[in-house]
Amino acid sequence: MGEPPTDAAIKKVRDRTVRYTVTMTLLALLAASVGLVSGVTDGVWKSAAPYAAYLLAATTAVLGFYKFANERAYKAQQDGEKLTLEQALKAESRRTSLLINGAMLGTAEKLRQLAGLSRTSKQTEIAAFRASIVSKVCDLVRSDAPRAAYFRVEDPYVRPRVMRCGPYIDSRNREDLFTSEFHEGVGLDQGVWELIDDGDAAVSNDTDTKIPAGWDTTKHRRYNSFVSVAVRANDVAFGMLTANTLEREGFTDSDIASVKVLARLLAAAEAMTASQRMGDSPAR
Repeated sequence: MGEPPTDAAIKKVRDRTVRYTVTMTLLALLAASVGLVSGVTDGVWKSAAPYAAYLLAATTAVLGFYKFANERAYKAQQDGEKLTLEQALKAESRRTSLLINGAMLGTAEKLRQLAGLSRTSKQTEIAAFRASIVSKVCDLVRSDAPRAAYFRVEDPYVRPRVMRCGPYIDSRNREDLFTSEFHEGVGLDQGVWELIDDGDAAVSNDTDTKIPAGWDTTKHRRYNSFVSVAVRANDVAFGMLTANTLEREGFTDSDIASVKVLARLLAAAEAMTASQRMGDSPAR
C-alpha cells in the first residue's frame, strides 16, 4: 500500500471565481453576437447559428458547474483552515494554562515554602528544589526527547571555579548522559563562564552551523539544539540551567522563555540559601 500524501503533496484549492466569471461573461457576449448575426444573415451562417449558440450555452453551463464546484471547495478549505487555527489556538491556550497553573505556579509555591524555612532546613531542601527545576524543564519544552541539567558552581566564592551537574539531570526518551565538567581557566569552553557571570542565555537550534563564541567547537555533540541560561543573583553566579534536543529547531521562543523563568526561580532559591555570604561575593 502506498504512503498517505503529506501536507506538502496536497494541492491547495485556489479561488478561481473571477476567472470563471470573466470567461462565462465572454461566452454570453459571444452567444448574443451569434444570435444577432443569425438574424441578419442567410445561408450557411444562419443554419450554423443554432448549433453555435447551443455549443456556447453548453460550454457556459459546464463552466458554471466548475465555478460552483470551485467555490464550494474553496469555502470548505477556508472553513477547514479556520477550524485548524481555532484548534491550534485552543491547544496553545490549554498549554499556557498548564504552564502557568501547573509548572510555574507549583514551582513558585515550592519557592515560597523554601523561603519560610530556617537556614539549616533551606540547605537541606535546596537539593530537592534544584532537581525539581531540572525536571520542569523537560516537562515544559515541546520536544519528545529533551535532556536537561543544572551545572552548579561548586563554590561561587572561590577562584578558580568548577562547575558540574552532579545529580541534577533529567531526560525523556534519551540514553545519552551529560559528561562535561567546566574548570575556570582550563579548556576550550570558557564561554560558559562569560555566560554565567555577565550573560543571560546562549541558544543554538542547529549546532552544526551555530555555536556561541567561546564555546568548544571541536566537541562531539549528539544533540542538535540547546539552550543554556545563567543562574545568577546579585552578581553571584551559581551556575547554568541547560537543555538540549536531538532534533534541529528543537526550541521555540516559548520554550526558551520557560527555561529563563525557571533559571530565575532557581537563582532566587540559591540566593536565599546563600544569603549570609552574598555580601562577601568576590569582585570581578
